[in-house]
Amino acid sequence: MINTFPVTGYSARADDGLVVRYSGQHSGFYIARILPFIALFSLLAGLYLDDDMRRLIFSRQTASHKPFSWVEFGFLLALVAAALVDLVLTMTRVRRGAIALIVSPEGISGPVRHMTRLLNWSEIADVVVDGKFLVVRRHAKSLPQKLFASRGLGDINIPARHLDCDVDDILISARRFAPPAHLRAAVS
Repeated sequence: MINTFPVTGYSARADDGLVVRYSGQHSGFYIARILPFIALFSLLAGLYLDDDMRRLIFSRQTASHKPFSWVEFGFLLALVAAALVDLVLTMTRVRRGAIALIVSPEGISGPVRHMTRLLNWSEIADVVVDGKFLVVRRHAKSLPQKLFASRGLGDINIPARHLDCDVDDILISARRFAPPAHLRAAVS
């Protein structure tokens, strides 16, 4: 079972799973990834406070005065807050020694939208290395999943160089634990 894996140590191999942990502090990578959104949304919120900029940027008719709207300004502040919350959640999840991924006979557990979630083998379409990321792709079943499948929403995406285990070992474990029917479907 997944909850019986040890919490200490780096990687654990057993007949019932492979536990992969984050290898170190890579805060610069995650800050550089999220900080541009924080800066952009903060800049837009700041520009919204200026009457001339609000008229030029946020109005359909740049010649007429655009009144201040708390709803629009609140939306811009919500975008800033969402990016900050995303950064905080990411930084707490990727600390050194934290579990990044668990490959087991039941499926693969990992972060999906900042929550650790078990994806059963029936939900998993593929486990691949996409650039510098290890990606566990899900089958797109619902309409939103089909629309956002190319964006990777709902998939498990982990930077491969931030892990204490070699990516090839993870892929071998995924093939070893995947049911035979899943392997035949992936080959076809």
